[in-house]
Amino acid sequence: MIDTRSRRKAAWAAALIACGVTGAAAALGFTARAADARQEPKAAQATATPKPVPAEKAEIDQPVRDFAFRNILAEDAKNATIKLSDYKGKKAVIAVFMANRCGTTWTYEKKIGNLIKDYKNKDVAILAIHSNYQETDAEIKGQLEQRNLIVPLLDDKKDQAFVRYIGAAVTPTFLVIDKNGILRYQGSFDQRRDESKTYVRNAVDAVLANKPVEVKSTRAFG
Repeated sequence: MIDTRSRRKAAWAAALIACGVTGAAAALGFTARAADARQEPKAAQATATPKPVPAEKAEIDQPVRDFAFRNILAEDAKNATIKLSDYKGKKAVIAVFMANRCGTTWTYEKKIGNLIKDYKNKDVAILAIHSNYQETDAEIKGQLEQRNLIVPLLDDKKDQAFVRYIGAAVTPTFLVIDKNGILRYQGSFDQRRDESKTYVRNAVDAVLANKPVEVKSTRAFG
C-alpha cells in the first residue's frame, strides 16, 4: 500500500527546499529526514556543497558590506565581475534572491518585470542573485532570458558568502539599498494575503523621496 501522507510530506518538503535560497535543507531548518525525503537526480548537483563562510550579519539601516560577484549574464570580460560598490551613487538598488526550481520565485515574474519597467528610468539598479548551489548557471540564465527579465545575474553559489551575510532563507527575498549603500528593507515583495501592501515598492519610493522607510523588514515566503 502506498503511504500517500508520506508522499505528500516528501513533496511538500522538496518544494520548500527548492525555494531555500542556498539550495540546502538546513537553510529552512529542516531535519535530515526531510532532506532525505527529497528525490533528485545526481546531475542536478551543479556545484560542490559549499562550506559555511564566517561573516558578520547585515543589519537594517546600516551600510551593506561590499561583495564581488561573477555576472552570469556577462558577454565580455569588462562586465564579468560586479561589485555592490559599483552601484553606490545609484538612487536605489533592488536585489532579489532567485531560484529556478522555486515555484514561488516565478509567481513574482510579472511583478519583477514591472519593477524593471517602472524604475529603469529612475536611476534604480535591479539585480538578481543566485545562491542555490543545486542549480546550474544555464537553467537560471535560460529562465530569466525566456521571461525577459534582463538584469545582472550575480553568482553567489560557490561559497554563499552574501546570502549568509544577509541571512536570507527563501527565494524570493528582496533587498532595497539606498544611494549610500545602506540596507533600508529586507523581506517579501508584498503581503501574501493583501497585495496592496507592496513593501518593496513602498521602500523604494521612500528612498527616492529621501523619506524614512516605514516597513523595514518582513518575513519572506517561498
